[in-house]
Amino acid sequence: MAIHGYHNDKFVQMREDAIVRILDAACELFANNGYSATTMQMIAKKAGIVPSGIYHYYAGKEDLVEAVLNREVAAMDRTIAIGVQRYLIEKGTNAFFDYMVDSVCRNVDRISLICYLVRYRDCIPEHCTGKLKLLQHFGEILRDYIRNEDEIEQAWAVLIDFCSCAVFYSVTGHRDIFVRQVSQIKKRASTLTITAADQ
Repeated sequence: MAIHGYHNDKFVQMREDAIVRILDAACELFANNGYSATTMQMIAKKAGIVPSGIYHYYAGKEDLVEAVLNREVAAMDRTIAIGVQRYLIEKGTNAFFDYMVDSVCRNVDRISLICYLVRYRDCIPEHCTGKLKLLQHFGEILRDYIRNEDEIEQAWAVLIDFCSCAVFYSVTGHRDIFVRQVSQIKKRASTLTITAADQ
């Protein structure tokens, strides 16, 4: 019985490893080549599996780009949740933006991919385009922590500016400029009144 369980655990681990390799490969290739120019064969080669192996997990390229988007947006959500709870609520806007700058710099490939897919959203399956409305999504999160309507508008402007700076950094790689731009954003954000979501 223990041997049977061991084999099941090993199979699950192999499956999870294959999925991660496929998603990592697809993410990199979509970012570098675009959705249309990336083939399943290219993804399989990059992931180190036979092309037919992808179809054990994904029905096709549309299914795969949706899985990539789900993973990347979920990762961004986790980043923001950590930033809000550990930094914004407990330490203030400066600490929050310092955390977000570091996060953007560590995950520049993710930003590049999302930017590419937003720019060429007409090329990806229509049912996936809703996942690219990240600013709207993040704006909804802000409403949980900012109650004053005037401040919501100010926070929205700050969010747009921060995202624009992150996009600029993902294209140029100039961290020093990014940090300077965010220092100006911090000054504007310092007047916002932040409350915990359950208050």
